[in-house]
Amino acid sequence: MSIASFCSSLSGGPYGFKDGRGTRDMVHVPYTVRQTAKPPAQACRLIRWNKYRCAAVSKPLDFEIEFDLEPFLLKHKGGDIERLGRFGDKTGYIKASPDASTGVKSKDAVTKDGVKMRLYLPKVDESPPKKLPVVVYFHGGAFIVEDSASPPYHNYLNKLAEKANVLIVSVNYRLAPEFPLPAAYDDCMAALNWVNSHSNKEGPDDWINKHGDLEHLFLSGDSAGGNITHNVAIRADAPENIEGIALVHPYFFGKVPVETELQDPTNLLLHRKLWSFIAPNSTGLDDPCVNPFTPGAPSLEKLKCKRAVVFVAGEDFHAERAKKYSEKLKKEFKKGGVVTQLCNHDGVGHVYHLSADAAEKIESEAAWKMMTELLKFYKDNKVDPESSVVESLEATTREAIKNMKKTGREMSDRMMEQLVAFYNGKPVPYSSEVN
Repeated sequence: MSIASFCSSLSGGPYGFKDGRGTRDMVHVPYTVRQTAKPPAQACRLIRWNKYRCAAVSKPLDFEIEFDLEPFLLKHKGGDIERLGRFGDKTGYIKASPDASTGVKSKDAVTKDGVKMRLYLPKVDESPPKKLPVVVYFHGGAFIVEDSASPPYHNYLNKLAEKANVLIVSVNYRLAPEFPLPAAYDDCMAALNWVNSHSNKEGPDDWINKHGDLEHLFLSGDSAGGNITHNVAIRADAPENIEGIALVHPYFFGKVPVETELQDPTNLLLHRKLWSFIAPNSTGLDDPCVNPFTPGAPSLEKLKCKRAVVFVAGEDFHAERAKKYSEKLKKEFKKGGVVTQLCNHDGVGHVYHLSADAAEKIESEAAWKMMTELLKFYKDNKVDPESSVVESLEATTREAIKNMKKTGREMSDRMMEQLVAFYNGKPVPYSSEVN
């Protein structure tokens, strides 16, 4: 069936185009559309076909697309937001429940202001109750998609809780564009305050009351979550009891592109549009929230934490700015005895550790190393500056590329070990000391 006959059979009228031939006669479908065979791409746009699964559409939208972020969402000029695939219907999202493979229990909670969270508790002694470091985790997704129940994050945080032996509070902050920034920052701050309300062991959650060690409180996040980690920790109203922050492939940007961004003009153009989409009320691409290097941005001395680690993926579009952030930490984060560490993983891309098929990729070996660094960070209460530089990550990564002997699960475990090292003050292997 042709595009024209496909659309005409639905509406009895002509259809329009997005290629400059006009939209005056575009079809508006006033009723629910269901199909089992995918129509041509242009027809998909005209009838709001969800190309990722058979979908029903209950109300008409403006068919002129203002911002195309496939496969995540579309923004139509009429203001409607169309979330696609699992980001729209949340297909495959996981309910909170005990995890058979790790023994980690999870449950959902909500603050009095309505901020939703998911808690992860590993196997732990109940008598007497064992105290665990608390990690407040901010997921990634460009501020527009994902939450704790999405499979990549739920599975990852189950493993992280098990290997690191930490209690995790994963925050489901409000997403743009329906709730533009600073909504996410405010929600994450509210969640952090909710966690700290358990300091007297009389808070609303029994897991944190019994097992949470709020003297060892960490903030951590990847991509947009790394950006949130920075912006929450540097707020004037941030609590003083944050032990450390871990930024994994943090989302930073700026008006003047850096060298690695110039090498990817398509991605550069997308990111220039993206910030105004998620933060239309900001001051632009040099807003300190997205560009901590801009003149007038707060000094990193204002970070309310004692230690910091930054993870960089060598092939990441954001890699150069993440390294610059580490250098800025070296210059400005001058609190006594603090060691800021940089974990640079060559040959891998953005949030590689969340890859579903990492077992067959180079990313799996680097992800395993990243887990090791994080595990060691979580485990100790002290940092030993003398031994923080263990060995060259680049050399081990090259060896990993040659051998590729480890399974995806082993690689993930190693990456978790790295995080735990940071969370517990141990020397972080495969890292560089930057101050």
